[in-house]
Amino acid sequence: FILEKFNIKEEEVITLFKIIRTSQITFENDITKIKCKILSKNEEHIFNHGQRRIFLGQAINDFNHSIWNEIVPNSDFTEKNYKIFCKLTTLILLLNQWKKKLSTSKSLTSWKRTFEKLLKNFFIDNDINKKEIISIKESFNKIINPGIKEGYKKKIPVKILKHELLKNVSKENSKYNLFCGKIIFCNDFILRNIPFKVIYILGMNEKFVIQKKFNEKFDLIYKNPRICDPYIDNKCKYLFLETLLSAQKILIISYHTTSKKNNSNVNASYIVDQLFLYISKKFYIFKKHYNKNKKNDTKMLFSHLYYFHTNEPYNIKNFILGYKYQSFNKTWLNISQIKNTHKNHFFKNLRKIEYNNINISELITFWKNPIKYFFKKRLHITLNTINTINLYQENFGITKLNNYIISSNMIDYLLMRKNTNQLFLYYQYKGIIPRGNLGKIYWKNKLSIIKSLYNNIRLVKTKLKKKEFYININKYTLYGSLNNINTTGLLRWKPAIIQNKDMISLWLEHLVYCSIYQNGNSIILGLNNKCLTFEQLNTEQAKYLLNQYIMGYIEGMNIPILLTNSGINWLNSIYDKNNKTISNEKKRIYESNKKMITTWIGNNWQQGEKDDLYLNKIITTLDENNISNMCNIAKKWILPILKHIK
Repeated sequence: FILEKFNIKEEEVITLFKIIRTSQITFENDITKIKCKILSKNEEHIFNHGQRRIFLGQAINDFNHSIWNEIVPNSDFTEKNYKIFCKLTTLILLLNQWKKKLSTSKSLTSWKRTFEKLLKNFFIDNDINKKEIISIKESFNKIINPGIKEGYKKKIPVKILKHELLKNVSKENSKYNLFCGKIIFCNDFILRNIPFKVIYILGMNEKFVIQKKFNEKFDLIYKNPRICDPYIDNKCKYLFLETLLSAQKILIISYHTTSKKNNSNVNASYIVDQLFLYISKKFYIFKKHYNKNKKNDTKMLFSHLYYFHTNEPYNIKNFILGYKYQSFNKTWLNISQIKNTHKNHFFKNLRKIEYNNINISELITFWKNPIKYFFKKRLHITLNTINTINLYQENFGITKLNNYIISSNMIDYLLMRKNTNQLFLYYQYKGIIPRGNLGKIYWKNKLSIIKSLYNNIRLVKTKLKKKEFYININKYTLYGSLNNINTTGLLRWKPAIIQNKDMISLWLEHLVYCSIYQNGNSIILGLNNKCLTFEQLNTEQAKYLLNQYIMGYIEGMNIPILLTNSGINWLNSIYDKNNKTISNEKKRIYESNKKMITTWIGNNWQQGEKDDLYLNKIITTLDENNISNMCNIAKKWILPILKHIK
């Protein structure tokens, strides 16, 4: 109802959560109420500061690292998101006004007037909301009117009224919620002695307990009992009988006969067996021309009382129209009624596609992760992990993405000979880097790491060029542009550790470079003084290898290529750099297999490839066939790269 008053739609609430998260708003406006004294100086995570950043960003619309009056403008939002945020600010301004009004103690008559104003400010008085507003007013009047009649003149704080109002409203809601044609779920027979038309007891197997007992070791009364002590067994003694009596028409008991884990037989609870024995002794099914016999009686009763459901929820048996235990799943019920359908094979081969013109950036992104590219570009399927983010908890750590962005911006500032102190202030005012000594220590360590990379770049870097190209290789045309062309060849740097995807990316660019130029090596520089260099290839050899990777790209767009980090790491471990061949040593084979398994499983610091959503769709279990496929594909596509590393 409050959202309706401020014209905020339900879909807009999700965007508001995103805006708050990206703006790093964590606390309310009143910073004095924050218990942690260390954060009292830090205003980056308060709503007012985030609000100023968004409004300033909308006014300036500057995406550079600019600072205005110790505020970093936030220009990341569209005009639509900005309008939604404005609705939230009007709500918070009104809430702050009412917070001041409700903070002071008032008399009962003044509380009555203020409460009516409060309802007008936060609720729309229409036909839909009228019943709720009247019920809230009535419950509030029940609290206040007796005091006004008695002439109570002392001032009362809002906490007392709030507590009483919540009690009354919850009582009114419980009256309507429990018995209004609903299905009620409860544990441990809480709602016994209350009449219900149908009661359904779920999962009444042999380990079924009516009410859990506390551990006797923690029960101090158990060792030294007295007559007046409460005895739980007496309470639980007639629980099932009370439940049986409270079922007015039907009592249904369910249990499973087979275990889900290993399909072993599972018995029902002893209560079910006792109940059936009692019924079989006292009752029988009467039929004309029927010879009474104990065996026949039990069989007839068993077939009458028991029903065995199928283990599969979408079994055809469950969707027969007019059947006693028919399922009412709309989609499956409609499908089950379709007749004379021609049978199609579930597994179909994709229509083969050919590419004549290929962009180098598309080729590189494919070979970085062929399976992910196949899902996204060919099947148009994007899989995202569900990240649970607590918006009420401040993130005191710098994320991996922010850490990489800071590193890349820092190396750019050093190369352009700009002052890095301005960048430090930018990230500090933005709220990414903490204030005080902690932020200074982080920046100092980061700067020392990046400066070593900067010094390595300075030793190699000359005037860099850019080259646009169109290369004809057989029937294919490869086009795009090469950046950072040095006098000695291609120059790349990365403010992080060099990974397999960086090696593949540089290799493909190096093949393009060698097919255009006839001299020079390609190099990539990373952190910890690590570098990777590819030696010069002749034009024919470079074009031949490019053709292979282009054909692999077209093949991978029709059938996924199982090129994984596990396979590449296995090859890196087993590859002999001196002889440029795969080693046959037992120790090397053992280490490479171990490396492959650790890359697949992962560890406490790095996520394993088994958790990759795209790989999970192709490799469900890591068996011998999948391992051999990964190793063979790594040999085919990565071995030429390793052979040409200088």
